[in-house]
Amino acid sequence: MWREIERGGDLGLLVEAPDGKALFEQCRRALYELLFGALPAKAAGSAWSVLLEGADDEELAVAWFNELLFLLETGRGCLISSRYAYDPSGPSLAVEGRLVMAPALPTLAIKAATYGGLRLDPGPPVRLEITFDL
Repeated sequence: MWREIERGGDLGLLVEAPDGKALFEQCRRALYELLFGALPAKAAGSAWSVLLEGADDEELAVAWFNELLFLLETGRGCLISSRYAYDPSGPSLAVEGRLVMAPALPTLAIKAATYGGLRLDPGPPVRLEITFDL
C-alpha cells in the first residue's frame, strides 16, 4: 500500500508493507504506479541485478528509489519480475530481475529521493515516509 503525502513543493510518499523485504517491492510498485499510472507489463527483457548497502534501512530505501530512477533516466527501463534478498543486519538488498521498456513517458519529473523528512517505522507493518525532489 502507498499514498502521496504533503511535502510542500516536493512529493512525499508513505509506503507500507508487512516486513522489510516486502517494503522494497512495494517501493518499486509505488514509484511505477506514481510515474506511469500502472505497473510495467510483464515482457521479455534484459537480465539485471544489483547489490545495495546502507548504514541503515532509511539509507537503503533512498538508494533503492534512486537506483530505480537511474534506470529510467539512463533509458535502461523499468524493473519487473524481481527477486529480493534483504539482510537487515547489514543492511543490504540484493535484487535480480528483468528490465523492460517504460510503458509511457513519466507523468512527473522526479530528480531524486532525498533524506529530508525521511522516516521509517519498523512496525509491523513497516512504514516508510520519503520525499522526492521534483
